[in-house]
Amino acid sequence: MRALGDRGVLARLGVTLSRIEGRMAWLLFSSFFLCVTFQYAAKTVRQATFIDSLGATQLPFAYFLVALASYPVAKLYAGLAGRLSRYRLAVATFGVVALSLVLFWWLFQFPWKWVPMAFYVWIGIAVALTLSQLWSLASHIFDARQAKRLFGFLGAGALLGGIAGGMAARLTAQLSETRDSLLVVAVLLGGVVISIYRIQRAEGDLPAQTHRADTSADVQDSRDALATVMRSGQLRLIAVLILMVVVVSQIVDLQFSWAVEAATSGLDDRTAFFGNFFAVMGVAAFVFQLVLTTRIHRLLGVGFALRVLPSSLTVGTVVLFIAGSFFPGALIAVAVGLKIAENGIRYSLDDSTRELLFLPVPAADRAKTKTFLDVFVKRAAKGLAALLLFPVTLGWVTPLQAGWLSLLIIVFWLALTWRITREYVLSFRRGLKQKSVDAGAPINLSDVTTLEILVQSLGSTDPRQVLHSLDILAANDRGHLVPPLLLYHDDAEVRRRTLQILAAEGREDAAPLVERRLSDQDPAVRAEATRVLADLWHQDACDVMLPRLKSSDPGVRAAAVACLTNHGNASMRDQAELALQDMTSDADPAIRIEGARAVGAIYEPHFEGKLVQMLYDPDPNGVRAAVQAIQRRAARGGPNPLYLPKLISLLANRRLKHDAREALAAFGETALPAL
Repeated sequence: MRALGDRGVLARLGVTLSRIEGRMAWLLFSSFFLCVTFQYAAKTVRQATFIDSLGATQLPFAYFLVALASYPVAKLYAGLAGRLSRYRLAVATFGVVALSLVLFWWLFQFPWKWVPMAFYVWIGIAVALTLSQLWSLASHIFDARQAKRLFGFLGAGALLGGIAGGMAARLTAQLSETRDSLLVVAVLLGGVVISIYRIQRAEGDLPAQTHRADTSADVQDSRDALATVMRSGQLRLIAVLILMVVVVSQIVDLQFSWAVEAATSGLDDRTAFFGNFFAVMGVAAFVFQLVLTTRIHRLLGVGFALRVLPSSLTVGTVVLFIAGSFFPGALIAVAVGLKIAENGIRYSLDDSTRELLFLPVPAADRAKTKTFLDVFVKRAAKGLAALLLFPVTLGWVTPLQAGWLSLLIIVFWLALTWRITREYVLSFRRGLKQKSVDAGAPINLSDVTTLEILVQSLGSTDPRQVLHSLDILAANDRGHLVPPLLLYHDDAEVRRRTLQILAAEGREDAAPLVERRLSDQDPAVRAEATRVLADLWHQDACDVMLPRLKSSDPGVRAAAVACLTNHGNASMRDQAELALQDMTSDADPAIRIEGARAVGAIYEPHFEGKLVQMLYDPDPNGVRAAVQAIQRRAARGGPNPLYLPKLISLLANRRLKHDAREALAAFGETALPAL
């Protein structure tokens, strides 16, 4: 009952869970919550102990060491990923991190200056390893359809963990010592290990189709990924964008830490301040994600979304200059506001927008390059930021003056957003033409730019591009945007796919246009239109088509004949036969051609004698229609030797020999003895 109640509450929030999914999703939700609680509590201790022992101006050394140490750790991690199963790797990762926290808890009792530095570097690496493990597990357990429904729910657990992490560190510092927070979060990581064991056991209950085959090691060959990035203009721009974002973020972090150092005194006071800040930061990130992200994507598009973060940082940096020069008492408040804007927007709107930029990248390239950009480019950017900030450590410039470097980079950053938006649009259009955009993968179509490109591509003269766009819209619950006027497209497959989407969307308003497709020249479109019309009117297809045996439109009559012959009862088949007799004996050759098309949509051996008779039609176009009908019947697995003599004789007819050859090819080896 409780599980049903939980699913009912989540359903009201737009999250639907089956019974088995619910158990797995809640285990992962709790894992994300505990993991991010650890991360924010550890960050609180990291910032407070580093500033209290070494001072904010020494942070560039820490940035540089984090970047330097990440590469050997990533290489070691890749080696373990190739040897251990996904679950064992996750348990080992969380177990090692939990034990390391206990070790640092013991080390922090000594007044050694290297301990805060080592802790800062280790947490910078551990945070990335632990969260990536959970997302890897989630991607392994849930397929693309489930991921689309459930990943937002899992992300909510992470956001709530951010709030809890700061509060946990602050309360522990108030009740005991700052270093005791490490024991608390070590226990939380033990809870994650237990959840992973339970997830592994629960996975056996999942349906077979939800399992994903394990891929090769998550960390791909860096040289191959670098070559892929250099070949793609879109990926090169994304790499430069990430570089700029990380460098400016490090400058803001240094300025914020410097302001906190000046406004606080003592380790516990600084721990409480950082704890409060990270709790507020978690709330801000949650609000940004809930309120801003979707609305900006939906109303303003990817280009505007990319410019929100640099514009906010520009305003914040300028205000920081003003406060530092004229209102020193307001410096800490402005620094907090700047950091909240940087962190809150970067981890919600900016990250979501950057994910959109990968959409035109082929799926095979996307996986390895995203890992490369996350592991190597981000770390290289932190190393570059450290080098650029060493003048602050050496006392040549103040942390406040480092803001001029931020503003210089932001100028290029804003210019890059215009270039990357244009490249995104061009790359996405190319991807639709080349079908490199994976229609089956979950895509964020809340972005107005992406939707505009997809809808515009529906007017393309290339049927492959139109079909791919239709598949993407349908797969991502945007079938209501498909215009019924596509039923008049030149390509029969586009018309048929449009009919399927209109039926899935229950578009009763499109029924008159669907009805016109009953006289479509393509038999497959006619058959689909019949089925769709029956679905929209909630009637049996034969009941819908029976009155149309008397239609003045020969195409509609032909569709009715095919439907009733294939699916109707004996009485309906008799009426269809009479209607077909009238059509094949009509003086108008166009009506006789429609009769031949109707027979082509009917399964063997119905009307085989009638079809042989049509092969002797006085109009060559009527004979051609009969030959094409034989080809369609043979292609469905019913080659009939009764037609072979006449088809072979038609090989001597200059106007009909091509159609006769195609029909004989549909017979396959059964035609060889007669030939």
